[in-house]
Amino acid sequence: MGLFLSRHLAFLDSAYTLTKLVERVPMPDREGVRSPYVDVWKVWESYDDRQTFLWRRIETDERLREHARFVWGPFDGKPMDEAGITRAWDQTVAAVAKIRARGGEVAFIRPPSGGLYYEHERHAAPRAKTWDPLLAKTQSFGIHFEDYPQMQGLEVPEWSHLSRASAKRFTRAYVEVLVKQYPWLDARSSGERS
Repeated sequence: MGLFLSRHLAFLDSAYTLTKLVERVPMPDREGVRSPYVDVWKVWESYDDRQTFLWRRIETDERLREHARFVWGPFDGKPMDEAGITRAWDQTVAAVAKIRARGGEVAFIRPPSGGLYYEHERHAAPRAKTWDPLLAKTQSFGIHFEDYPQMQGLEVPEWSHLSRASAKRFTRAYVEVLVKQYPWLDARSSGERS
């Protein structure tokens, strides 16, 4: 039946195909059994000029929001593997070197996370063992949301992505910091080159 309908109906969004919709029908789990539905239905919406925001239903639908939080887990705070951290640093140092060899510059941006996800990150990948050494090893500028008051108190509905309103606030805030760090960004945006 699904194939028949798919041949005669247009689905504008791959997250809204008939099969996906049927998979998302809320079915109660048996007590003590973890749901087999372990992926997030849809997280974002994309618009013109690649503008992407958290899907509004995650902001407004408690069932979808709670499910996304469930999928992001478990939030056990188990420390990241030291070898994995070192491998990530090595790969990132090499990637940054390639970018700079072609005349590019690199700035790392750490957006907010929230709830149990944030607490898990603080224990599993403490900033002093991950973020700070990453900036030192790559000799890069970084913007961490914890360092700027204007990046505090933002809404992170499912703990991993900012709400649309908060994403706009965060973007304005980090662009302002970037322009202070790299004044040529402002000159290029106004059509001048230094």
